[in-house]
Amino acid sequence: PMPAGQHIAHHAGRLLVAVGSAVIYSEPFTPHLRDEAKGFELFPAPITCLVAVEGGVFVVADKTYFIAGGFPAQAVRAVFDYGAPDQQPSYREDGGAHWMSSKGVVSVTSSGEIANLQESRVALSADGAAATLYREADGMETIIAALASPSDTGAGVGSYAQARIIRKGN
Repeated sequence: PMPAGQHIAHHAGRLLVAVGSAVIYSEPFTPHLRDEAKGFELFPAPITCLVAVEGGVFVVADKTYFIAGGFPAQAVRAVFDYGAPDQQPSYREDGGAHWMSSKGVVSVTSSGEIANLQESRVALSADGAAATLYREADGMETIIAALASPSDTGAGVGSYAQARIIRKGN
């Protein structure tokens, strides 16, 4: 049977479970069975996030890795040289996902295209645990991210408005 783990996902008929620094995957279309001899992939550090989209699986550990096509892995490619706080990703209706990385919110499409939405605008060093939420209301898309503990954020956010007030006479 599949072991208990910190993170779970489902991709291409397989159940994926992150246990420490290993991703253990089930046999196709039998999520309760695995091959103990070859049904796993090891990573250099403990896994903090597991994201399954149609194009493949993102495994976040010491770096952010992408396994195109899913498991068993034909190739494991590092797409970012940083990881993320411990969390579950937030999925969108179009099959894409979001999660909080150690350098800002990351967005992926269902095909596996990845972008960090904040890295070029915010100096952030997040660790610990995080949570993200994707919300769409009244045509406005919003990503809300929260960290469980304070992080080292070197960002300044501000605004400026100028107004001229004219009072109506009675």
